[in-house]
Order: sequence, then structure tokens, then C-alpha cells
Amino acid sequence: MEQAYRLIEALKQILKSREITYREMARLLGMSEANLKRLFSKRAFSLAQLDKICEILETDFYELAKRAREKTKDVQQVLTIAQEKALAEEPQLFVCFYLILAGWDVQYIETKYHFSTKLISLLLRLEKLELIQVLPKNRIKPLVSPNVRWNIRGPLKDKYEKNIKTEFLDGTFLGKMEKLRFLSGSLNEGSLRLFSEKVDRLIGEFIDLTQVSSLDKRQGAHENIWFLLAFRPWSLSIMSRYKK
Repeated sequence: MEQAYRLIEALKQILKSREITYREMARLLGMSEANLKRLFSKRAFSLAQLDKICEILETDFYELAKRAREKTKDVQQVLTIAQEKALAEEPQLFVCFYLILAGWDVQYIETKYHFSTKLISLLLRLEKLELIQVLPKNRIKPLVSPNVRWNIRGPLKDKYEKNIKTEFLDGTFLGKMEKLRFLSGSLNEGSLRLFSEKVDRLIGEFIDLTQVSSLDKRQGAHENIWFLLAFRPWSLSIMSRYKK
């Protein structure tokens, strides 16, 4: 998986920056240098081993994911109109694409989802659209970032935005993994700019944590969490009836 590759590369970067050799790290882990190099080359670390390495380096999965994410600044951040049009025209292609962006591999998708079109055909079409790269042994490399945006007036917004808003906000938000707060208040221009910067950081932290969670998806059940955040000058329509 491409995320695993980026995380291991980030780990190598930390080792290099702290001038810790493979030999020294192997000694601290209680294994041979050759065995450690093999784990790096095959990206075959267990969660316990990664946790121990992070402990030795005085870092954590969160920081590791942040470093890995910094390496993806060259990936596409906005879908093209042609890409959106293809995804909007075929719902199963759209679903397959976002399962991949969520970090799920081919085996999981085949186990949990049924498409009328063969999965490999969908993957090859996504590859032709330059959204993913199909690698040997059914591995998939996303060519866009997990937070890729839709065009403001593009085909995907036209097709899905209204339903997404309605379905998402129709929940009670009372569950253990749910939260909704609706606040209002006055902000001047400077305060609004500061608040906007904090929102940007929060979005970045959400993306970082999704990458960290992708490390141990097979260790337990994970919910596909959707995150909506919005602010704008606005008044409830009923209030305007009484406004002077």
C-alpha cells in the first residue's frame, strides 16, 4: 500500500536526521541488522515493532503520519472536470474510488462490496483517469490526496452535494462516535482570519489521524468517519421576517 511506503520513508528520514544507523536501531530492538534491513525493504513491520521504534525515537504514529503527508504535496488536490464527469456518470466507479482513498485494499473491497462490473475493470478505468496506479499483486497507489476537492460547480457537486448534505445532517448525532455543535457569535476580520487558520490546522490533523488509523485497520473494526465543518455569515430565515 502506498501509505505504508510513505510511512516507512518518513521513518527512514527520522533515523537519518538523528544520525541513528540501522546497526544501532537493530541493537536497541534486540534483532540483527540484516533482519531490520529486511523489514524496511519489505515494509513488513508489525504494529508492536513500529510502536517500539517510535518509542526509541521519542515520536509517535501521529508525527510519523505528518512527516509522510509532507511528502505528498505534489499529488493532485482538485479533480479535473473530465475525472469528475466519469465518476458522476457511474456510481460504482465513484464508490470504488473513495474506498481506495479511504485506505482499503483490493481484498477488502472484494470481500465487502459487490459491483455489477468486475473490480479489476473499475480499477483499470480509474487508472486510465489517472486517479490511481494499479501495481503488481493487486496493490493500488492513489494518485490524488485523501482530501482531494471537487470543483465548485463540477459534475460531482451537481450530482451528490445535495444528497450528501441532507443524508449527513439527518442523523441524531447522539452516538458514541458522533458530535454536532451549532454555534453563533460575532467575529471581527482579524478574529475570523485567526479562526480560519485554526480550522485549516484541524482539517490537517483529521487527515493525519486517518493515515495513522490506516496502519492498524486489520487490528479491529474501524468506522468510516465523515467530517463536516462550515462557517459563514448567516441568519436563520425566520429571523429575517422580523428584521428591521
